[in-house]
Amino acid sequence: MIYYLLAATGLLFVIQLLYLLLLYNAPARQYSAFQKNTDCQPESPLPPLSVIITVSNQDYLLQKNLPAVLEQDYPDFEVIIVDDNSTDETADILQQLQYRYPRLRTTFVPPTSRRISHRKLALTLGIKAAVNEWLVFTDADCRPASNQWLRCLASRLQKNSQPKTESSVDAVIGYTGYERSRFDIQLRGLRLLGLATHGKAHMAYGTNLLYRRSIFFDAKGFSSHLHLERGDDDIFVNAHIRPRSIRAAVGPDATILCTDNTRRHWRLERMGRLATRRYLRGIQPFVLSFDTLTRILYLAATLATILACIFSASVISLWWIPLTAAAVLWAVRYALGWIVWNRAAHALGDKAYGPVMPLMEVWHPIQELSLRIQYLFSSKQRYRRKQL
Repeated sequence: MIYYLLAATGLLFVIQLLYLLLLYNAPARQYSAFQKNTDCQPESPLPPLSVIITVSNQDYLLQKNLPAVLEQDYPDFEVIIVDDNSTDETADILQQLQYRYPRLRTTFVPPTSRRISHRKLALTLGIKAAVNEWLVFTDADCRPASNQWLRCLASRLQKNSQPKTESSVDAVIGYTGYERSRFDIQLRGLRLLGLATHGKAHMAYGTNLLYRRSIFFDAKGFSSHLHLERGDDDIFVNAHIRPRSIRAAVGPDATILCTDNTRRHWRLERMGRLATRRYLRGIQPFVLSFDTLTRILYLAATLATILACIFSASVISLWWIPLTAAAVLWAVRYALGWIVWNRAAHALGDKAYGPVMPLMEVWHPIQELSLRIQYLFSSKQRYRRKQL
């Protein structure tokens, strides 16, 4: 029995090792390659960009974060703010900022618009108002970590100066973290960027995203999922942009930071992602779920092997051999996980969780299960189109 447990532990160890080296280590490996080749400084001319941000009663966050977007070190870009019926000081703040920043343009969502997701309508209005082919998306509660953010995104397009071909780049995704770092956010970000470095990204987060304007119009906008409040980023990218044409922008300068650190904001974001998860096509969601499953099974198998060896010490003379093997496997994975996670966190400009990785690995599945149970018993109407 003990040796069966040890064999299962070894198999799960190999699977987890593959995830560490091939998925989680990929962003750090790409960042190291960029550092050797003038990171965020492309050789070909930078294309003009249109940055689109929707805002709704977020005057404080807008005043705090928007200047960091407007002061990007980039030769040709515009920033379009779409005001979704704000009743606070948003209009006054935008007016003041327009005097200082000629790149800033504003529009608004008509107050009579009801039978559609306001976020999708606001984004559609912003996209139609844009004058450039390349669109960049972020949120009012987000702030670039550096004034090189746009350069880092556009640098992934430097081999794309020719007309659109099968091998062209159609989208670039970057990492979005929190000012107060969260393990689950970092985990999701590393997974997505890791898939993108292999040409397998199946979705994106609309807080740090660049894609072609023509893709939006070819897809007839968000018409395929207008019945949902969300999905303007993950479902849209999943349905209309090929994984092999999505690139990852990795580096501290390519990072966006969410400045709304409240648990309520985090919970709403995570619940919204759960609502759209089942609409994503491809095997990638199952591959990522398999990572979580095998991680749980590996930790359980390691613990079961060690306990079985201890309780069988009086019966089996060589009980210490499988116990030592299981302990060595755990130590090797812990050390490699610490190294990989530290390198990845450095590449993202985020907090490293090396010393407390075992606790985070146990806590993360529990947290995910708790959110899924909450979503299961929540009203699904809030995630569908408002019928007012």
